[in-house]
Amino acid sequence: MILMAYRRFKIAESRSTLATLATLATVDPATPQSVATVASVADPQPKSAFCEAEWELKLEERAAMAEIEGGVPPVFALAFAAFQMGCPAGRAIEEWHLAIDDAGRFFDSFGREAAALGWYSADLFAADGLAWALKGAAVVSLTETAAILSDGRVFRRQAGAAEARKR
Repeated sequence: MILMAYRRFKIAESRSTLATLATLATVDPATPQSVATVASVADPQPKSAFCEAEWELKLEERAAMAEIEGGVPPVFALAFAAFQMGCPAGRAIEEWHLAIDDAGRFFDSFGREAAALGWYSADLFAADGLAWALKGAAVVSLTETAAILSDGRVFRRQAGAAEARKR
């Protein structure tokens, strides 16, 4: 059985509709973050109840596709879906597309392992998360506290994240 992991972006096809991102929330590494908390910062607040319902429906649909068709672990599916729904303010669209692609490749290779090791969505999708840090590199090894990248760099989780999980 072959599952589609994620859809690669083509820069030209996405230039017509650009979303903006609300200011990112501050993440306290000592407090475990739920996927819903991380996902809640991925798009500006909808302007009406109808817009909010429509946004939530799109988010849930995208999360289900990521989980079912892409094999993204359930703990990350909602945050990954939210990450794809709008380019954050202050980031170039090309950088965002690369981060989405890198996150998809990460989930293909290490998604289940990351979930088992207790990584949080914020470790991957926060402004200083792994998805942004990859910049085209691949993860070659993953531990509870770090990811070793194919270009020799080491991405370390925020201090305290692993300890907070054990409490």
